[in-house]
Amino acid sequence: MLIFMSAAGHPGCSGDGPREAATATPPASVALQEERPALLERVGTTAVVRLYADGWNDLTPRQRILAWHLSRAALAGRDIYWDQMHRHGLAVRDLMEGLYRHREGLDPAFAEALMAYLKKLWIHNGFYDDRSRRKFGPGFDQAALRQAVSRALDGGAEPAHLGIPAGRAVEEHLAGLSRTLFDPDFEPLLTSKSPGPGGDSLRESAVNFYRDVTLREVEAWSGAGLEAHPLNSTLVQTGEGLEEEVWRAGTRDGQVPPGRYARAIEGIIARLEAALEFADQEQAEALRRLIRYYRTGEPVDWKAHGIAWVAHRQPVVDTINGFIEVYKDPRGRKGSYEGVVHVKDGERTQLMEALAARALAFERNAPWDDAFKRSDVTPPVATAVNVITAVGDAGPGCPLGVNLPNEEEIRERFGSKSVILVNVLRAYDAVSTRASAAEFAHPDELELARRHGDTVNFLQTAMHEVLGHASGAVSPGLTASPAVLLGRHYNALEEARAELVALHAFWDPMLREMGAVDSDEIPRAAYQAYARSGLVMLRRVKSGDVLQDDHMRATALIVGFLMDAGAVERVTLDGGKTCFRVANLEQMRASVAVLLAEVQRIKSTGDAVAAEKLIQTYAVRVDTGLRDEVVRRAEEAGLPDSFAAVMPRLEPVRDAAGQVQDVRAHHDEDLATQMLRFSALARQEGP
Repeated sequence: MLIFMSAAGHPGCSGDGPREAATATPPASVALQEERPALLERVGTTAVVRLYADGWNDLTPRQRILAWHLSRAALAGRDIYWDQMHRHGLAVRDLMEGLYRHREGLDPAFAEALMAYLKKLWIHNGFYDDRSRRKFGPGFDQAALRQAVSRALDGGAEPAHLGIPAGRAVEEHLAGLSRTLFDPDFEPLLTSKSPGPGGDSLRESAVNFYRDVTLREVEAWSGAGLEAHPLNSTLVQTGEGLEEEVWRAGTRDGQVPPGRYARAIEGIIARLEAALEFADQEQAEALRRLIRYYRTGEPVDWKAHGIAWVAHRQPVVDTINGFIEVYKDPRGRKGSYEGVVHVKDGERTQLMEALAARALAFERNAPWDDAFKRSDVTPPVATAVNVITAVGDAGPGCPLGVNLPNEEEIRERFGSKSVILVNVLRAYDAVSTRASAAEFAHPDELELARRHGDTVNFLQTAMHEVLGHASGAVSPGLTASPAVLLGRHYNALEEARAELVALHAFWDPMLREMGAVDSDEIPRAAYQAYARSGLVMLRRVKSGDVLQDDHMRATALIVGFLMDAGAVERVTLDGGKTCFRVANLEQMRASVAVLLAEVQRIKSTGDAVAAEKLIQTYAVRVDTGLRDEVVRRAEEAGLPDSFAAVMPRLEPVRDAAGQVQDVRAHHDEDLATQMLRFSALARQEGP
């Protein structure tokens, strides 16, 4: 599960950036130095931030080379994600990037609009907003696009430079993209989890996991036990029924044939194989099992990789690579590709490890039924890291935290890894927190936000991942996994459960014993910040009255429940500004416990009826009048809706024979330079 912060904001776990409480001056060890600015530019309401490779120079040359190979493996699969997000995703990106590369003869106004559109495409990995799931269009029309293509071709560009397949007429290619680009009513939603009466969530979702199938057909087919690769296949309707196009490279002996995305997966495999030489024994075993999975596509091989990956307890350099998070699938089954490479941050890892060591004790104090508590928890591996590369479903809009594997059986039997992405959290905090609190905090709560925001942000993220996703047990009599039984609501409920675990744990005396909390002001500030999060997140919902994102649904569920309980209230200040504030702290603590116990019961028992009621009551609908107010205030305050990261550029140092001896990390690219380089690298990888 990925964690995004809803209050400011995949996977895990509630939005795109950090919580909106203003940070006090962070500790010197993590303070962002003024000579290292976080904000690079604004693209509409998105803040583009720079991530710094802190700790890179402390690695050995072998560790740096390992990180480089793993980064290239991550990049080799980047185009898979673009195709997963829409069948025309790569065609649109290649066309726009090709025009940008041949922009010399373009009309200046068109060139400016092209650049603005390209940046949005890069930030969202396609033409759907990553949080609202709604399509956005270009700032030019069809006639201007056709003219630009003609000028580029007249200026020396080849059709292939614009992504036009060999043998296909230019006009035919553009016509095939016209409705996708210019018709706002054509496939308006990437993922539709709450279609209207008589609607079909698969038909109404543009995500490229299904082709010409209905939800009823898929459910009947899957219910008959015919879905052999639920995480890694595209389901298509053929003349003989449904068929799985499995995402795999195939085995070299020909026993398992290649499947969809075979070329890109071969590129991933080649880089993983190169990394084996530089990995330690345990990590090499995890990588070999990942290679095996990429060749066969079999769930048993994915499970074997997950077990081996968890068994490598404290790597200095690590990677997350695969078809992992299922948020974009309306059924919550198909995994989006992501590739992440990170290096350990020793100082912040100490607190993470202290939480992990006490995970079982925290669970004993949890408010849910003892029947749903783990009795023999393998402590989660908890690490603070700095991101080096993150693509696909994890970048450039990076999460703040990760807890994996997602498979409940592996979590309960072998444990999990919880990772906080320190340089991401740091950059997001530096850009947005003060402005958000100043605009949306109730005056009575602003001082606590200023004093304790940094501590609240880190602890909420850490406890969400280390204690939240890694806790709880399912009923032994369950006939299927909770993810299957709860279907489209599972991810929103799991995100809500992890958030509630963290909120409940803020008051646990063990936090004081650990030295993580030194007064009641910190948990009070955390509750105030979370109450505000239900308001602040609305700035991302520019239109419509339905929340589609699971992280936002989780926040809406919690805050809506707390409002009904009388713990949180909506207040209108002088001047007409709305605030959400904690009306009764003790009631909020009690209500958090009640809701957490119920959400855990729903997950543990697979109670789909109760899940549906809870989600529909609190987590779906948007107050559009309030939303419009929040959007306007956020724009006036200059508060970004989302964040995109520019990551370090890795440069191999070679000897006279061309062998890589070391790798340097540079912080010299902007968004456009990095994204164009990533696209070029993805095209280079492969057999």
